[in-house]
Amino acid sequence: MFGILPAWGLYVRHAKDLAFRDIKFSFGKEDTRPVVVLDDVAGAEFKNFKTQHGGGAPTFVLRKVSDFSVGDSSSIPDQQLAEVEQKAL
Repeated sequence: MFGILPAWGLYVRHAKDLAFRDIKFSFGKEDTRPVVVLDDVAGAEFKNFKTQHGGGAPTFVLRKVSDFSVGDSSSIPDQQLAEVEQKAL
């Protein structure tokens, strides 16, 4: 219906106040897309987030995201970002 999505794990667009805890993403066949793409999101928290990576792709791609935080992740250090226009983590 939507064609190929920009992320292999999670793609969220036009949303607010998201909370993801104790999540693990893995793939059966290697994928070089980012794991998570957030587009126009206000408030996103990721805690205890574990994932596989393919081909050096980033874990997160953020576009027009505010109030983002990630902690206890297997792939990137803990961080909080107030406002992001475009960033790959």
